[in-house]
Order: sequence, then structure tokens, then C-alpha cells
Amino acid sequence: MRKNKAEKNRKTEKEYKKKRFFAMDDDYDDDDYDEEEDDIDEDDDDDEDEDIEDGDDIDDEDEDEDEDEDDDDYEEDDEDEDDLEDDDGDDESEWNSNGARRARRRARRIRNQILAYLLIVVVIAGIIAGCFLGGRVIVQKVRDNKQEKELEEQLKALQDSEEEPVVDIGETEETEQTEEQQLSPLDQIVTARIAEMPLEDKVAALFIVTPEQLTGVPTVTKAGDTTKEALAKYKVGGLVYTENNITGADQLKELLANTVLIDQTLFLAIEEEGGENSVLASKLTVTEVTDMASVSGVDGAHMAGDDTGVNLAEYGFNLNLAPVADVKTSEDSILGNRSFGSDPVQVGEMAAAYVTGLMERGISACVKTFPGLGGVTKSTSDGMADTQRSQSDMEAAEFPAYQAAIAAGSEFVMVGTISAPGLTGGDNTPCCLSASVVGLLRNQLGFDGIIITDALNEAAVTDYNTSADAAEKALRAGVDMIYMPENFEEAYTGLLQAVQSGSIEESRIDESLLRIYRVKYKDKVDTALGEEDPGMESVPEGEDAGAEEGEEMLTE
Repeated sequence: MRKNKAEKNRKTEKEYKKKRFFAMDDDYDDDDYDEEEDDIDEDDDDDEDEDIEDGDDIDDEDEDEDEDEDDDDYEEDDEDEDDLEDDDGDDESEWNSNGARRARRRARRIRNQILAYLLIVVVIAGIIAGCFLGGRVIVQKVRDNKQEKELEEQLKALQDSEEEPVVDIGETEETEQTEEQQLSPLDQIVTARIAEMPLEDKVAALFIVTPEQLTGVPTVTKAGDTTKEALAKYKVGGLVYTENNITGADQLKELLANTVLIDQTLFLAIEEEGGENSVLASKLTVTEVTDMASVSGVDGAHMAGDDTGVNLAEYGFNLNLAPVADVKTSEDSILGNRSFGSDPVQVGEMAAAYVTGLMERGISACVKTFPGLGGVTKSTSDGMADTQRSQSDMEAAEFPAYQAAIAAGSEFVMVGTISAPGLTGGDNTPCCLSASVVGLLRNQLGFDGIIITDALNEAAVTDYNTSADAAEKALRAGVDMIYMPENFEEAYTGLLQAVQSGSIEESRIDESLLRIYRVKYKDKVDTALGEEDPGMESVPEGEDAGAEEGEEMLTE
């Protein structure tokens, strides 16, 4: 029993020394230790078996002696065991210290590995950055070389062209300034005026409407606050007056005078053709002017124009929508007694004389109704009406008469609402909405004045177009002013939106305004210069009070 215990102690001591040996080895592996421990166990088992076999062969005598020796050994072994246990405590502490060192070594290895990886990453990043910077340097060098090459080519080209004439920039600027200086004083004023106008005012200035269309009042006989507010909102180009606006001579003078105080640049228009086709003469006692068919010769036409001009100027009008320059080519024509006759030369001369007579009295003339109603037998007030005359027919008759009136200085030409398939390529587009017809007037007849539509409230137009559509089509066709649309506000809004959306260029509006304001400012060059808003003056209190009382009167 004691022997077994001693053997066990020796075995434990041997195992401890083995473990200590491996612990001190840096390359020690736990798995190797386990295998080694298994080998030690096997060896110990074999030794134990051998010892047991040897013990069986001992004699009984020797056994007694051995027992005595064993007792001594046992006592020694107890002492050794105590010493071993003390050593075990010290060795266990040393074992733990060795484990800590192993953990630190392992941590250092991991740290070193991480540092190595970081170093590799830094090196790779440095290589990439170097490649990028190197690439930029290369690209920059290529660009510099290219620029140097281009510069050399430019210098070479400059040397080659030293003997060639050089354009002086200063001369070019002087030429441009000279061209600007070539504008007449009138055009300079007009251009400046247009430039300061807001778009809304530009569009409104293209319209000539009745006072009723402007104000919404059923019948206007005086101009007061309502008219002033309406003109502030819609700064139309002109107003046209009918029999409904005339109740007496003084009333008419006051009406027009107060309107001028509101806006001095308005066209104040009326249709005074002569005879039964005279608005003013039908309401007031004025110098009688016969109808055009009854006028005798060129002198008679001049006198008719002069007398009409005197009558209109007395009351304050500045535009007469006359004379009719149409050649009567059919006895069934709707013209009746409104034409100077059927001879193109005679009609042209008399129309020109009438225009001269009007202009001498300060009244603008508007020859009408291009391309001519001489072959038309139906009124456009009832619906579509056309002329079957070809372009060659008109070039031989109607066009020469208009050319004569234009040459006399007519500032307006009214284009009719009739259809002329011979001029429009076979379609029934009203002439005032046709670019083909307006183009003939501009280009072939050479008219650069104001082209105005006939009344757009006639059935020939309204049966097929809204007010907005008709106004837009007229402007696209090349017309400058829109006369009496069926619904003014609708026409105005539609046209304004077309310009705002870019469907119609604002420059197209400016083109027409240039023609319009040339006529408006022709006698106002001195007074219009520098005025921001000509004509927007206050109505005298006395006149305004009277106007407020009677502006919204209905004709009884």
C-alpha cells in the first residue's frame, strides 16, 4: 500500500516535471502535451504491472523485512509528500506566470500581424496615389504640349497674315454707332417708348375697340372714372365711336376731350365715308359730304376729304376709317355708292386725293377694304362671303388703286373679312387672317404702314373662330391692329397668353408697335420725348363730376 503510494507520488512528480519542461518551451503545443501525457500514462501502467508481478515472487520472509523497511519508507514518503505538496503550490504559481507570458506573446503576435496588414494597406494606397498623381502629371504635360503646339500654329498663322488687311474694331463700332444714329428722331422716341412698355400694355395697344367693349357699360356718352379705370387696365391703341356715343355737338366734344386727358396717344376713330355712310353727319349738322359714287373727279375727291377732315377735327377725332379704295367690278357688288367707280386709274387717283384732303386737316386715313369688295355680292355680316377674282384680275384693277392711295400717304390699310381663294391658294380663310393676302399688301404693294383688320365681330369670322383664335391668327398673318373683336377681353387675354408662352414672339408685337407709334407720335416728337406715360393725366374735377353722372347712360 505504501509502495503504491510512493509509486503514485513518483508518477505525479514525473508528470509535473514533464509539464514544466513543455511549459518552458516556446514552441510547446497543447495537443503535443496531451499526446505525451498519454504516453507517460501508458508507461506508468506497464511499470506498475511489472512491479506487481515482481511482488508476487517475494518470499514471506523477505516480506516481513520489507514491511519494516516500508514502514520507514512510508514515513519518509510522508515527509516527501508534504514537501512535494509545498513544491506543487510554488510550481502552480510558476505555471500561471508562464501562461500569462504565453498570452502576452500571443497578443504580440496578433498585434504584429495587424501592423503588418496595415503596412501593406498603406503601401498599396501609396502606390495607387502615386499612379494617380503620375497620371495627372502626364495628362497636364500632354495638354501643355498641345497648347504650345496650338500657340505656335497661331503665331505662324499670324506671321503669314501680316500683309493681309486687318479689320479695325474701332471702325466696326463706329459703323454700328452710325447705323444707330441713322434712326430718325421719331424712331428713336418710338423705340424708347416701346422698350419701357410692359407686355400687357404692348398687347392692349394692338386693339381698337368701342368704348362699350372697353368699359363694359352698355352705352358710353361721357368719359369719367369708369373710362379712366378701364384705360388704366387695358391701354388699348384706340377707340372707335358709333351713333350710340353721340347725343349732341357739345356732348361729343366733351366726351373726346376728356378721353384725350386720360390718354393723349389714343386713336379716336370714326367711319365717315360720305353720304349715307357717315356716322357724324347722321347725328349732327356738319358740312355735307356726298357719297363717293357722286363725287366729281379728283378735285371733288380732294374737297370731300378736306371737308370731312374739318368736320372730324372740330370734334376731336384723329382717324377716319375711310376712304373705300375698291374698284366696282360687278353691278351686283355690295359696295353700292361707296366706291369711286369702276375705272382702276380713276378710283386710284380719287382715293389718293381724298387721303390728301384728310391728312391736310390732321386726320389719318384708312383705305379699305383690301383686296377689294368690288366682286363680292354677299355681306360678311351674314356669314362667309368671297370674291372669285383671281390674283391676275386684282393685279390689273384693285391693286393699282390701292397703290395710288398708299403712295398719297395713307397710314392705314384695312384688310377685309371676305375670302379670296384666288389669293389664298383655294381656301376660304378670311383675308385679314391670311398671311398670303397680308404678304401681298406688304411685299407686292410695298405698304409699310399700319395694317388693321376689318371688324372681327362679323359672322364670317365668328362662325369659325373664337375671339382669341381670330386675334392670334390675325397677328400671325402680319396684321398690326385688331379691330372690334367679338369679345375684347377674351381676344386680349388669348393674345397675351400666346406671347407669354412663346407661341408668338414679343419681337413680333414690337414690330407692329413701331408702325403704330410712328403714327401716334408723328406730331408729338417734342412733347413725347422723355414722357413716361403720355396722356395719363387727371380729369379736371368739374369735368370728372359731370362725367360720373352721365357715363353709364343708355340711349333712349
